[in-house]
Amino acid sequence: MTKNSSLKKAARAFQRANPGVPFPAALAAVDHARPPAPARSWSHGQDPWIRSLPAETPTRCYLCGKTTSIVSFGDLLVDQGRVQMYCDHTDCDARETEIVIVDDGVTATAQRSDVRILAHVPPVTDRPQWTFGPGAGWAAGTSPHARVSGQRMPCLFCGEVSCVPAPTDPARDGGRLRLRCNNTGCAVIDVEVLVTRDGTGYAGDRPDVEALRALSPPRRRIARLTGPVEILPVVDPYPPSDQTVLDRRRSGPLPWD
Repeated sequence: MTKNSSLKKAARAFQRANPGVPFPAALAAVDHARPPAPARSWSHGQDPWIRSLPAETPTRCYLCGKTTSIVSFGDLLVDQGRVQMYCDHTDCDARETEIVIVDDGVTATAQRSDVRILAHVPPVTDRPQWTFGPGAGWAAGTSPHARVSGQRMPCLFCGEVSCVPAPTDPARDGGRLRLRCNNTGCAVIDVEVLVTRDGTGYAGDRPDVEALRALSPPRRRIARLTGPVEILPVVDPYPPSDQTVLDRRRSGPLPWD
């Protein structure tokens, strides 16, 4: 009984130090008498772990640190090397965020157009940085939780709490960070996290975000509707196929080529 009580106390302390970790996982982490559970794995071409969860299951947001980040409506399911997330926390300015594998040891990954854009377009480091107060979220212009908290964050590809800032993380860019997965069973080495839509509208004007957006397939023109009021459809009536979008991400034209 005493042993169980001390284990529970240690597990609660582990949860406080690692917000968002479920109690059974925290209990397993501090119970050194229990054989460790095998780490999850991920390999190139495999579906990301985050997509295996039931719809709208939240995980921790890299920006605000809260367990409020879900797979976004705009996520492209056929792309195993990139995930779009949406933070549902009311005090987090990050809305849509792209998480892109930029290094997994595979040449095809390094040659993707979106990965080449992130390698070519430098981070935004001239935007004023400011320190927030005791608020519970993340504000555009402040440092992301994953960068400053000292806590490991979940890898969206293997599912382990194994991500820390990479040595090449652009420390002065509040809207972009580079994380390294330390799970030896995961092929991911580094991912780039890029806020593409936030509460300020500034994210959409970033050169890296604009360059990624330019990879989107050109939209088909529709006949102009005539009359006293011009009517434009809210939803694209001729959306490109998912495969077309993926092909552009992999081999779309780059402005400097």
